[in-house]
Amino acid sequence: MSNGGEIRSGAEEQSGAFARWVDTKPSLMSQWMDGSKTPTSAKSINALVSRFGGEVYDILGINPAEAVELAVDDLTAALIDMIRLLTPSKRRELLQNLHEMTEV
Repeated sequence: MSNGGEIRSGAEEQSGAFARWVDTKPSLMSQWMDGSKTPTSAKSINALVSRFGGEVYDILGINPAEAVELAVDDLTAALIDMIRLLTPSKRRELLQNLHEMTEV
């Protein structure tokens, strides 16, 4: 008969494998699995949707159109981090290119 430590070890191993499969941290996966946290980032939600399909939106109570908004938020944060690494002249060049790309 298994003791609690063996069961816990097996569950941790399982959540670690599942986390790798969905491309997230094992600690975060454990929190999702025990219900203490819910996936909120576009990266996490998209990874789950790619593995399990659109039912993920229903389970999380998310309108798929809202998932696009989440993706924009994640993109915005990533862009800000990258822009901070640019020199002032590269920032001006980027801004000019964005203006040209978005002209209607």
